[in-house]
Amino acid sequence: MKPYKEFLAQLPLFGGVDQDKIEPLIKALGAQTNRFVKDETLLWAGAEAERFGIILEGCAQVLREGEAGDRAVVTQLEAGELFAEVYACVGKSRLPVSVRALSDGAVLWLRPDAENAAAAAPGEAAKFFGNLAAILAQKNLLLGRRIGHLTKRTTREKLLSYLKEQAQVEGKAFTVALTRQQLADHLCVERSAMCAVLSKLRQEGVLEVQGKNFLLKCPDEGQ
Repeated sequence: MKPYKEFLAQLPLFGGVDQDKIEPLIKALGAQTNRFVKDETLLWAGAEAERFGIILEGCAQVLREGEAGDRAVVTQLEAGELFAEVYACVGKSRLPVSVRALSDGAVLWLRPDAENAAAAAPGEAAKFFGNLAAILAQKNLLLGRRIGHLTKRTTREKLLSYLKEQAQVEGKAFTVALTRQQLADHLCVERSAMCAVLSKLRQEGVLEVQGKNFLLKCPDEGQ
């Protein structure tokens, strides 16, 4: 873990934790580092989540797949982000989603074992689990916002709801990291229909788009 020690120290999960105590702390949490390759499935839906992951390198997607083969992108994971932590903390909980690698990379697996962590590094363990609780609360807020997008009736309304939220956070000019297909999956809409809406919004002067760069010119129009 030494190559990733400084990287971990910069993450919110380890905020306030003594850098010299990170290694014994994560060792007590059953730390295991694995490399992965593009398109590899890191976790399968239906599996029991006994541990959670931290992306150390590369990126991945959390996917929810339907019986008919349809899929929805729940979120995209970049280096430093966590996944499956809610299910791991609940214990003996089966995952409703899969996690698939979008590139080659590495992941750190941890078990949320508070007892072992407290025995190894009492003060640091308290900070670690306090940070974990804060991350869980923040993700709950983000989930609520996404549900807000998905409750809109039309593709246009869903897309505008999403874009307005990005503009509120980053300003009228912002970058969407998702590809068009990933964004369509995230909003549970057809890619072709979403692209048609984007084109119409540009024609109406509501939006400017260049690749992944967006400028929402008239956020209160185009409803």
